[in-house]
Parts: sequence; structure tokens; C-alpha cells
Amino acid sequence: MRLIHHATHSLIVIGEPGPNTYDLDQLVALIINLGGDDLSRWLIGVSSDKDHGNAAVIDLSENGTYEATPLELVTGQLGVGLVVDHAGNDVYQLQTGEGGGVFAGIGILLDTQRNDICTGVRLTQGAAIAGLRLVLDLEGNDRYDAQGFALEFGWLLGVGLPSMLGVMTGINALTS
Repeated sequence: MRLIHHATHSLIVIGEPGPNTYDLDQLVALIINLGGDDLSRWLIGVSSDKDHGNAAVIDLSENGTYEATPLELVTGQLGVGLVVDHAGNDVYQLQTGEGGGVFAGIGILLDTQRNDICTGVRLTQGAAIAGLRLVLDLEGNDRYDAQGFALEFGWLLGVGLPSMLGVMTGINALTS
């Protein structure tokens, strides 16, 4: 059974064990996923205004797939956006400004284990504008691909800091 609490300005969701699909068409303050091969789409770990200043997703086990439209996945905008994935072979499909696109805020993607694939477009994977963006991948055989302005990219008062302690099978970032 999934538990959903309607807070003043946002939702708090605790997912059930087993596969879950989170189609997040509104801002969610906190998601705690207890396990299962999950699919999360749209507004995932996004802060965007004074009423939605902090957002977090905590996935405790199994494989996860994260996909969203631009600026809707681990994006700190005037606040803190956080995704913590503790286990599983995860896939992050990042659009422009995600997985590290920070605009006057803080964005943190922490993946602690296993083999992950992270693909992105532009301004992603540790990119920050007037903020701080961290990509922390602590273990695994991981692959990172981006089309440009990604992986440790800081621009206009921004700092992008990826910290990848696992084995990386590929890094591909074009800067055009």
C-alpha cells in the first residue's frame, strides 16, 4: 500500500515494496521508495519556488529508472533538489538542466552502489549556474554520456562537482 500525505504546499509519498511507477505531475516534497524496480517520471527531486524550496527522493533498493522533461530531475531552483539511490543498476535519462542543472540553488544526486547508466543532453551531470551541483557516485561500473556543458561544469557563480569513486566505463561530453 502506498502512503500519500498532503502537506501544506506539497506531497509526501512512501512507496510500497515491489515495482512502482511514479508519474509526478506535481511537486513532491519527499518520496521514500522501499524497494522494487521502479520508474519515476517528470518532477523528481525538484525545488522551484518559495513554496517548494526542498524536494527529495530516497530509493532504498532495487533498480530504478528516472526520466523527465527539462529542469524536472534533481534540479535545485531557489532551493535544494536531492535524489539518493542506495542500491540497484539505475538508469538516469537526463534532459537539459537535469541531474545537476542548478539555477540559484543546490542539486545533489547520490548513487551509492552498483552499475549505472547516466545519459544527458546539455547543462547536466554536475552543471551549475549561480549554485552548487554535486554528482556523487560512490561505487560501481558506471557510464556517463552528455551532449555538452556537463560533468563538472560551473558557469556564472556556479560550481559543479562530480565525485565518482566507482569504475567508470565511459565518459563522453561534447562541448559544442
